[in-house]
Amino acid sequence: MRKFFLATAAALSLAAIPTAAFASKPVTTHNEVTANANSHKGTPPTVMFVLHGSLSNLTASSTGSGSTGSGSGAGKISYSSVTITVTSANRDATALEALGPLTFTINAKTKVILDHTTFVAGRGIVKFRAKKNVDLTTLTSTTPAFQVIDQAAAKHTP
Repeated sequence: MRKFFLATAAALSLAAIPTAAFASKPVTTHNEVTANANSHKGTPPTVMFVLHGSLSNLTASSTGSGSTGSGSGAGKISYSSVTITVTSANRDATALEALGPLTFTINAKTKVILDHTTFVAGRGIVKFRAKKNVDLTTLTSTTPAFQVIDQAAAKHTP
């Protein structure tokens, strides 16, 4: 009986060693996890600002250095700026709704998508990228548009 008791005790102690190794992992708290996720506190992330509204001016570039339009009826016109009156925006850009008409520059990397062959003032979207906590009032003069989408449909006469 004594041998059986010693064998059982030895077997249980050997089985307890691996479980003790697994149980010895450090416990991470919620604060430690968020602290590791926010380890780059000096640089806020770059986010996409999406503005919906009324496009009132898509200025053609005289130098040809802007972006050329694409889409179903786009020509080979270069554009240099766009003006939008914001009616709605994503969460990061809601403060821009109260500022009135905003003008954004268009560079060679900007994608301009026209709904038809020529620009018609109407609904549209302007997207741009910037740091999350940037001052939105100075943003339009320093940040070029990422994408301009003209959603004004041409009126069809039957």
